[in-house]
This record gives sequence, structure tokens and C-alpha cells, in this order.
Amino acid sequence: EDMGNLAYAASTASQLGRVCQLAGRPAEAESWVRRALDAFHALGDRRYEAVCANNLAALLLDVEALPPEERPAPFRGRDLLAEAEEYAHRAREIREALDDPSSEVWKTYATLAIIAKRRGRAEEARAWRRREQESFAAFAGAEAQLPQWVGPVVAAVVAACEGSEEARGAVEEALRQMAATEDWRNLPPVIRRILAGERDLESLTDGLDAWDALIIRRTLAALEGGGAARRRWEAQPSAGSSGRRGEVPPSVGSSDRREEGRRDQDVLTLDQLFALVEAGCRGDAQAGQLAYNIVAQALQALAAPPELRALGRSLERILVGIRGEDALEGLPAELRPPVEELLRRLEPGTEQHRPTPDT
Repeated sequence: EDMGNLAYAASTASQLGRVCQLAGRPAEAESWVRRALDAFHALGDRRYEAVCANNLAALLLDVEALPPEERPAPFRGRDLLAEAEEYAHRAREIREALDDPSSEVWKTYATLAIIAKRRGRAEEARAWRRREQESFAAFAGAEAQLPQWVGPVVAAVVAACEGSEEARGAVEEALRQMAATEDWRNLPPVIRRILAGERDLESLTDGLDAWDALIIRRTLAALEGGGAARRRWEAQPSAGSSGRRGEVPPSVGSSDRREEGRRDQDVLTLDQLFALVEAGCRGDAQAGQLAYNIVAQALQALAAPPELRALGRSLERILVGIRGEDALEGLPAELRPPVEELLRRLEPGTEQHRPTPDT
């Protein structure tokens, strides 16, 4: 800011807000996000002003969810729901005015649904969820955001509905795995209703978030397609040594989807940052550049907490090829285990780690 580069300052403040939040420092995160919000507003950058306003609303909701006695001192005595609602509507107004699906207005509708639910306004929450679902479904890139296991699971559901016992078994295994996750645990009861014969989209998607609702929409559309989906399921290669055809992937239930409570928010988790570093080290130039920008600029900014600066230096060394104790030099004890695990994953012959979202 002193150098007059307000755009750079805004971006850095936004990234520092993210890393402070993932480090469990909500008060510092709030300060940085507010600075970023003010800077993007001064720049006239409406898109990123909306991102910051929505992120601030989601941060306030995270703190509001804590018991009052556990909230950090700067948040006590404040009406956090009212503040979150104000910033969420600010983000909504901007994103609706932009009229651009890529601005991800559904994230703001999700935030408003959470606020309404916490206020006990069930009908209002349901209305916001419906707008979230519809805006996400209308986005041309929505399907690309679904995890790879969705296609095989949908095909298996269709085959099961058409009488395949083998498919029914595969679906039950998929539902068991979904139920064990935070991200997908709301899907099994809805899919079982489909297996039992229900087909009403509005009833089946009532209260679901955008991703779950899109999967249900896709399933119902596939059912209308009849035998084609079943043939796709039966045409899948045999799965492993079992010899069963059309099994759903064993990783069903895992994904890169944002964690519960943050699907409405552009927050980078520590696991996601490590995954970016790992992908960059394995040759993904785009991921590597993004990771380098974060660890070299945001994590090592002078205003960042000391432990985050140490983490940034360590990850930067890893990105340029340094390994072993040299990569770990200066790390606080509490940050060594995850970095050591990252180094183990980068050893020759190991497969790339794909994180499941924390909740």
C-alpha cells in the first residue's frame, strides 16, 4: 500500500486472511479480510469485493457457531449473525448485478441459507437453498465440479432401478461410503428414496446444497434415459480381483469439494495448500505457480504470524526441489509432522495424495 500498489495489497491481504483462518486465528483473519474488502472496493473491483464480503460473512458464521464463552475476545458481545447477514447481502447484490454465472452467486445463497436456518426461519432457508441449487445447475461449468465417482454411481443407481441386483449391491456400498463422510452424508437417504420409486425433483432436493442437488438432478435425468445408463454401467471394466463388472470406485465419498460450511467460501485449507505444493512438485505447472505465489507472498509477508512465515519458507524450499532436513529447517514442532508427511509422499514411487475436505 505504501508503494501505491493497492491491487497487490488487496490480493495479499485476502490471502493472509485465508492462511490466518486455516491457522485458527479468526480475529487476525477478520482484520485481513476487512482490509482486502476495503481495498477491492476502492479499486472498483466488484467481483473480488463480493468474494471478500462473502468470505467475511462465512468467517463470522464460523465464529458464531462456537459457544459464546469459546469465542475469541474481539468477537464477544457482537451480533455476529446480523453482521454476517449484512455482508452476505452485500455480496449477493454485487453478484446479482454482475449477472455472470462464473461469479458463483450460489455460494452467497448458501451463506444466506445458513443464516436463515440459524435464525429459525425454515421457509426462508429453504428458499435460499432453492436459489442456490438453481443458480449452480444453470452454471455451464457445474458438472465439471462434480467428483469423478458421480458418473459410475449414477449409472449404478439407474441399473439398480431397472432390476440389477449386482448394481443394487454396488449402490449400497457407495451409500455406505457416502454416509461416512461429512460432504456427502445427506445423499444416501435421498438416493434410497429414488430406489424406492420417488421421482419428484423438488421434493427430493428439498434442503440439499447445490452439489447434492445437482447429483440428484443428474440421476433423475439418467433415469429418463432408460437402458442407456444401465448399458454404460455394465460396460465398465471389471473392478480389481473381484471380477464384478460396473463396481463403483472405492474412493466414492472423497472429493476436492469444499468442506461443509465452506462450500460458500473461497478458503484454502492447509491440506489443499499441501496438495497444490505436491501437484507442483509432480510437474503441474499451474498448481506449482499458484502454490509458489501463496507460500512466497502471502505466507512470508512481514505481517504474517511467525509460524506461517516459517511454513512458507519450508514449502518454498520444497517447491524448488530441496528435501530432507534442509526443507524442514526452522519449522515449529507443531508444523513438522504435516510437512514430513508431504515429503514422504514426494518420495519416488509414491502416488499423488488427493485430500478429502475437512469439516
